[in-house]
This record gives sequence, C-alpha cells and structure tokens, in this order.
Amino acid sequence: MLQVLVVVVARVLHGRGSLYLIESSEAPEKFPSETLILLWKLFGPGCTSSLYGVPKILERMIQAKPSIELDRRLQWLDQMALRYE
Repeated sequence: MLQVLVVVVARVLHGRGSLYLIESSEAPEKFPSETLILLWKLFGPGCTSSLYGVPKILERMIQAKPSIELDRRLQWLDQMALRYE
C-alpha cells in the first residue's frame, strides 16, 4: 500500500523539484527504502530537475539503513546530485 502511495505522490510532484517536505520530515530515517523509491521516481533517469539537497537526504537514509548504500539507484542519485559543501 505504501509503495502505491509513493508512486501516486511521485507522479503528482514530478518536475517540481522541491525536496522541502522530505527534508523537513523523518521519512529518510523511518522509511529509507520508500524514500529511495520516491527520490528515484522524482529524480531518476530522464529528470531535468536539479538534485540540490539530495545528498543530505541520502546520507540520512544511509545512517538509518547502511545496506541501502549498495542500491544502484542511490548510487546513481548520489553521482548526479549537485553538491555545495
């Protein structure tokens, strides 16, 4: 059920590029796998939006679930993300 919701939300938000709701929530820690699905739907291949802010979210997900770092989707998002550090 949650995966269905993620797909619906991703379709609604696609192209807007705002990560505020994810950044300000506990979703990356509480639901790292589902957050990855959402980020992939929003910012995966074919997306032209900026991935600014994604690295911090990915780091939070990795802290919550270290094994997620091996997921190719997370690795791809991390490589494509803008970093201003």
